[in-house]
Formats: sequence, structure tokens, C-alpha cells
Amino acid sequence: NSTPFSFVILAGNLNSINSAVFDTVTNNGFTITTTGNALQTFTVGSGSGRIGLFRLISTKTAGGITLASSSPLSLTDALTINYTGTATFTDGGNTIYDGGNLFLGGDSPARYNITGTMSLSTCSTFTTGPRDADNTGSNACVAHLNNVVVSTSASAVSFGFNPNTGSGNITIKGVLHFNTGLGTLSPQFFGNTYNIAGDMVNNRTTAMNLGTSTINFNGVGPQAYSSNFVGSESFSNLTVNKASGNLTINAPISLSGTLALTSGNVVSASSADFITLSSVSTISGGSSSSYVDGPLAITGVGAGTRVFPVGKGSAYRPVSLSSLSSAGTPIINVEVINTGSGGTLGTGVTALNTNRYWTFNVTGAALNAGTIANLTYGADDLSATASAMRVVRSTTVAGTYDIAGTAAGSANNNGNISSDALPATIGFLTTGTTSAASSPTVTNPTFSAVGNNNATLGANVTSDGGSGITSRGIVWGLAPTPTGNINTTSGTTGSFTIPVSGLPSGTLIYFRGFATNGVGTAYSYDGSFTTTGTPPITN
Repeated sequence: NSTPFSFVILAGNLNSINSAVFDTVTNNGFTITTTGNALQTFTVGSGSGRIGLFRLISTKTAGGITLASSSPLSLTDALTINYTGTATFTDGGNTIYDGGNLFLGGDSPARYNITGTMSLSTCSTFTTGPRDADNTGSNACVAHLNNVVVSTSASAVSFGFNPNTGSGNITIKGVLHFNTGLGTLSPQFFGNTYNIAGDMVNNRTTAMNLGTSTINFNGVGPQAYSSNFVGSESFSNLTVNKASGNLTINAPISLSGTLALTSGNVVSASSADFITLSSVSTISGGSSSSYVDGPLAITGVGAGTRVFPVGKGSAYRPVSLSSLSSAGTPIINVEVINTGSGGTLGTGVTALNTNRYWTFNVTGAALNAGTIANLTYGADDLSATASAMRVVRSTTVAGTYDIAGTAAGSANNNGNISSDALPATIGFLTTGTTSAASSPTVTNPTFSAVGNNNATLGANVTSDGGSGITSRGIVWGLAPTPTGNINTTSGTTGSFTIPVSGLPSGTLIYFRGFATNGVGTAYSYDGSFTTTGTPPITN
């Protein structure tokens, strides 16, 4: 279990006898450097055990190293493999415990057949300093790993993927886990791209330092991201480009760069686990095969338009907000909810979408009034007759939904529909239907307080016809069905009276109530009365 050697140049195979291991010796450690281009096999001879070294260095153009079955490799300091030509390193599905740096150099990532777990952890208290996954060859930082599990109890130890400048490409075919014992320093990602096929987990309470990196979730089947950091982990770029399945996020994310949605959805595990884009962030992609299934928050009003590629379950229902303005920097959070709102019908609304509504939550700074929302709808959004569709709005989820847009749907069953200018607090939107608007209904002409030249006249607007009243009042004349001598008053529906003057004395007066909406003007039936006094003398 110990050896008097601190440095060995090895040309052949390495075989531990009777499950023995080559442990570190004092502060010099035990380093093996391979020589020649033969294929060398490292084996634990019998029973259970490991091959324990301080450092392993191997540079080849042919042959390589193969770890035999059930022969885990344990390195206190570093594993350095720099292969070109036909040389290949094969881990045999074993776990490699690397207490220091991992260097994978050479001209091709195919040189490294990593199918087990690469556990970067402190094997003893001997080493301090960084723990790096590195590539020192001509393809800067091109590394293909399987599971990467990082854990160390040394407080001065951090973990990073090098180089720390430029952009490399690292493929992790399994999980990337940062465990609780990593100390006080943060994992360093720099500007590399990380193609992760498994879960990404930060079990630490301190944040990762993701730098300007791109995290690309590209696995088959479900993947998950989680973090024990209290707050939002700061990502630069996040890509979802999965062969199948979705990415579930179990912690909030703040994104400063690009959210690229290519294939697979981003599913929030809870209402608190969502992505917040910065004021300069961008979104690429977004489609029925890749969208945000949960809340999505965007900071700022941008150039006046923000697009939210959101959906729920199998329903992709994106939203765009235009004519945005604010004196500050609001955070606009949008989510699709796949259930009816439970709200009630407002004036002119004949039915509400019982399958879906959209929530809009504005924090940070207030929006100015005037935002226009454009909703995408499908066949289950009360859309069989597009001409009868309208955007409807409520200030509370189960409140009264009033018509919030005059525009109809663009097409039956599938299309888009826009609101009119909305209040600063957008609230809750869904789709509703309305009957075709008509002229108002006006009834019951009344008169009272008749004098020589005056009277109080009135009527009752019993319906606005599904379109807002723009004017109402009384007309009068000396013949039936008058349309002149217009007297108006404020208001919409309901009874009203108007004091009318300038009437001829001792004369039969005909009058009607009227109301005007977006369709036209309607009148009540005639009323009549005779003013007091002496009729005027006519020639």
C-alpha cells in the first residue's frame, strides 16, 4: 500500500496485486508517466479496490490506456492525457476520482472514451488550488466527459473549465453535479459552451460563476436544473436543444444573454422557479416544439415590443406586447394558465374561454397605459367563429371580464387576436365572444314641467347594442318623427331627462329620445305635448 518511489516511467501494463493500491507518499506523491505508443491496461488484480496515484501523465500518438473492468482510478493531484494520432483513453465504465486538474489534450475529442463518472474531488488534504477540466490541444477546450461530479472539502479549492479566455466546447454526456463540500469558492465556467445531456445540479448555497458561458441542454428524455443558492443563479446564455423530453427548472434563473429555444420545453417546477431576462437579453426560436411552460419574466420595455414564447402542457400560446412605455424599468411576468378563469360576463360578452387565460404581473416600475396585447389562440380557445371573438380583461382572475378589444380573431379555430390600448396594470386576459353589435334601444319618451316656451323631456336607453354609447339626448319638432333641435346629455344606458327651452308657446310639440353608438343612431317612438300660452301669430 506504499512505495519508495515518487516517480515512475511506465512502458507496460499496471496491475495492482491482491487489491493493493498505489497511495501517495509524503509530499512528493507517486507519479506515473507512460512511455511509448503501446496500449497499456491498468487493472485491479482481484477483489475490490482502486488504482491510487498522485499523478498520471500520458502522451501518445498510438495505443493508449484502458482501465480494465472494476478498476477505478484515484488521483490525488491530476490526470493529464495528451493524445494525437490513433491513441485512445478508455475508462472502461469506471469512476475516475481526480483530486486535482483534468487535462484532456490532443487533436480530437474522440480520443477519449469516457463512459463512467469523472469525480473531481479532493482525495486527501495534500493539494490546494484550482480543479480544472481542461484541454490543452489545438482544439481549445474540446472535452468529452460522461458524469462530472465535483466535491471537495478544502476551502481554498475551486473548480473551473479552462481556458479562461476565448470559447471552448465541453460535452458532458451525463450529469454535472457540484456537491456541498466544494468550499467557499465558486465553480468557474468562463466563456465556454457546455453541452449537457443529464441534470445540472448546484447543491451548494453559493452561486456558480457562469461567466459568459452557454449552457446547452441537449439530452434525450427529461433533464433538470436545480440549485440550493438562495436567489437566482446568473446565466449568460441558455439553450434548449433536446432530442426528446423537456428541461425542468427547480430554481429561478436570471439571464443576461440569449435564451435559445430550439427543441424541448422549459418547464417550471413551481411558480417561483422561472427565467427572468434582462433588459438587453434576446430570445431566439420559440415554437410549438420549444417554449416556456410556466412564468417568463422580461425586464424593461425594450423598443416598445416584447415577445413571450409561452405555453402550457401541449398548448403553445405566445403573447406579444406592443406600444410598451414606462418611466422606469418594469419587470413583466407572463404565464398561460390551462383552466378557466371562473370569471363572470361583462357588458356585451356572451361567453368566456373556459380552457385558458393569460396572467400579466408587472413589478419594479409601472407601465404607462396604452400597451396592446396580441394573443395566439387555438381551436380550444372559443374560436370557432372568429368574427365573434374579442379579447376580454379583468382586474382579478375570477372577476368580471369586459371587452378589451374591438378587433375580431384573424381566422376560425387558429389565429391571433389583439386588444385595444390597455390600462397600466394589464391584469388577466382571455378570449370571449360577443353578439354582433347593433344600434341602441331607446324607449319611453317623457315630458313634464311644461311651460310657455320650455319643458323637461326625457327617454330611456335600455341597451347600448353591444357598442359603447357616444351620444344621447332629445330631438323635437312641429311634425312627427323629428330629427332636428338636438339637445344632449351625458351618460350611456338608463333613463335621463333634459330641460329644453326655446319652444314655441301654445304649440303641439313632437319629440323623441335618441342614442348613438358605433353602429348608428336609434330613436324612441314619438311623444307629444302642447306648450302653454298663446300660439305665435303666423302669416
